[in-house]
Amino acid sequence: MVDSSSAALLEEISSKSKKPLIWPWTLGLSICLFVVLAATNSPVWIYCLLVPLCGGGLAWAVHADKLRKTVVLFYELEPHIEEAFQNLHNAFDSLRACSRMWHIESRGNIATTYDWKVNAGASSFVKRKALTPHTGSPPYFQCNVSIPVLPAGRKRLYFLPDRILVWDTNGVGAVGFEQLDVSSGEQRFIEGDGVPSDTRVVDKTWRYVNKKGGPDRRFNDNREIPIVLYEAILLASKSGLQELFQTSRTGIGSTLNSAVKQMLSAVSQRGEPKTEDGYIKCPCNNCDIFIEFPAHGLGQTIACPHCGMETLLFKPNAVGS
Repeated sequence: MVDSSSAALLEEISSKSKKPLIWPWTLGLSICLFVVLAATNSPVWIYCLLVPLCGGGLAWAVHADKLRKTVVLFYELEPHIEEAFQNLHNAFDSLRACSRMWHIESRGNIATTYDWKVNAGASSFVKRKALTPHTGSPPYFQCNVSIPVLPAGRKRLYFLPDRILVWDTNGVGAVGFEQLDVSSGEQRFIEGDGVPSDTRVVDKTWRYVNKKGGPDRRFNDNREIPIVLYEAILLASKSGLQELFQTSRTGIGSTLNSAVKQMLSAVSQRGEPKTEDGYIKCPCNNCDIFIEFPAHGLGQTIACPHCGMETLLFKPNAVGS
């Protein structure tokens, strides 16, 4: 799941994610040292000397890991991209406004596994997991813009201003807005877990049904179950992305599709790169250093001369770094 424009970014993420952490080794060695001291009945003054040293070493290791493994993206968005990206945030606000949202993990035919008569007459079953869209960033990742996040099982979809990062436990992929296809449609669903407040009930059925669709009188605990109208939203790409979501409110899919198309249109409007030299503030939040980067240095990695944190210079079509 890699497009040519994302290759440098994914290589940067992959190389830094493979770097081993230092702090667990530092912590482990400190614990072993104190175990040895305790076993040899060492005097108290040695502990007083080593505790601050080990604590300082652990703090240094944590900071060093952050500098070595953190990927930094800095975007300076042109007005038309900023407007489109804000519209994408608005679409995510609509998703968050839904009472319930689910990721469909799997679905199957009930006829091959269960008796439809004791499953409220449903012809298929789904395995789903509730989710909450939010904003955030992947581990060891910093960006100067707020990133909409859509959880999808073990995956996380991060909507950047120029691409979607697909963060999986097995690795990281990328999908451009020109590759992403958003399709949606209304879906009747037999809801046995409670009807969300913003959902329209369109029909009803029974927990146990007879051949005519009525209640099966052989069961004393038979109860009515509402049939509601949800919306199914499919995010797919030819590179392999295939994630299905379900929302309690209808009409959200078209809003998201419109926002994605607007992002594609904005990113496709290639602007002229800036020619003057610029500066960016070091993103580590610990030092107050401004780093100079050349106008033609895009695609390169620069390091802060004070703390050493590396920043990948990127330009989707506005100046991004």
